[in-house]
Amino acid sequence: MTNQKGTARWIFRIICALLAAAGLLLGGRYAYASEDGMQSGFSKIIDSIKETKEELAEAAGDVYNVLLIGVDRRDTSWNGNSDTMILLSVNRVNKKVTVMSFMRDLYAVIEGHGVKKLNAACAIGGPSLLISTLKSNYGVDVNNYACVDFNSMIDIIDALGGIELDISDAEADSANGSIREMAALRGEDPESHYFSGGGTYTCDGLRTVAYARIRKVGNNDYERTQRQRDIVAKIAKKITSLDKDQLAVFITTAFSIVSHDFSSADMLSLAAWAPEILTYERNESRVPYDGMYYTQSEILTPDQPATNDKIHEELYGA
Repeated sequence: MTNQKGTARWIFRIICALLAAAGLLLGGRYAYASEDGMQSGFSKIIDSIKETKEELAEAAGDVYNVLLIGVDRRDTSWNGNSDTMILLSVNRVNKKVTVMSFMRDLYAVIEGHGVKKLNAACAIGGPSLLISTLKSNYGVDVNNYACVDFNSMIDIIDALGGIELDISDAEADSANGSIREMAALRGEDPESHYFSGGGTYTCDGLRTVAYARIRKVGNNDYERTQRQRDIVAKIAKKITSLDKDQLAVFITTAFSIVSHDFSSADMLSLAAWAPEILTYERNESRVPYDGMYYTQSEILTPDQPATNDKIHEELYGA
């Protein structure tokens, strides 16, 4: 468990990342065409948060679950398999934030389609079917979601100015293959994006998404989910380095890219929570849990009752 001061900074960054990734703060009645208008809108939001802090925090409930979805698709002709599914769960009663990855090959009974891998739910019916599938199989209630594909995630990272990542030689080699593929699809020259080998890099969108896609280095998809959680934390860290005006511009850009179901009230509620959440502890986990599943026909099949009990304990219990 992280120390309280470190945890406070980490949680604040995660909340800021969520606010920016969903891009709703400057949406609706706060959307402005000019840069001056964007900055003015951002200031109005901050004022609104201060004025209604207690009311909004109470309205959001004791446990707030947000699903971050990354879909594997090269165009918008289909929904895409949800190869990234990260639940950010904020528990006000137990003062804890849980970051929980659901693996792509996880067992799921999808309504009307039988037993499939969990990532197929999004491909078949979009985020709404994925959310209902998580509920019916794993007892998880999702309040809101934010969804990106390869291209939108690349554009978000580029708008942010890149993030810093440490990468091994094996990871660099694997990522370069994805960079080559994605650059070709975007009509870009991949040469300037390639990793020259292991090291610490300031990664643009192509590099970051290529890193997030690495699956055949280390412990396959188990390790990939950790890379994805690390990227979320890195994005959050970068966002908190922006000043108010830079953040306003970035959020407006993100709003035009990310698919989501947040209302302005939802986002204000999360923002109103931030001072309280700064004191919370952090927990990371992954479903299926080690020692509580077996593999059958490439599907990770968990001990369902025990798994659901543990999920419920992590999100809602003491």
